[in-house]
Amino acid sequence: MEKRVAKKIMSFRISEEFEHFLEGIWRTNAFRKIGIKSKTDLLRYSVLNVVGKQHGIKTLKKFDFVDEINNYLNPKTDENVEELHKNIKEYFENRKKGGS
Repeated sequence: MEKRVAKKIMSFRISEEFEHFLEGIWRTNAFRKIGIKSKTDLLRYSVLNVVGKQHGIKTLKKFDFVDEINNYLNPKTDENVEELHKNIKEYFENRKKGGS
């Protein structure tokens, strides 16, 4: 599937307090673990999550040709997790060798 460039910008008004809330909440581990990297990602994820719960995943699957929906339905694994796992494994192997 060819990745399309997002060209549309959607803007809406929010209070300064809500801005601070969003700024803080997207940075929490719970959202970082699922790939949220920005406030925009958080809002996109939230909308799709609500649609999936209210109308069912089948509704989202009908629109899986839309990049944002496809990414939501098929999240990519974080490459850093694999690298971290490799580093931890090497650390423990080296630790065992040094302790023997």
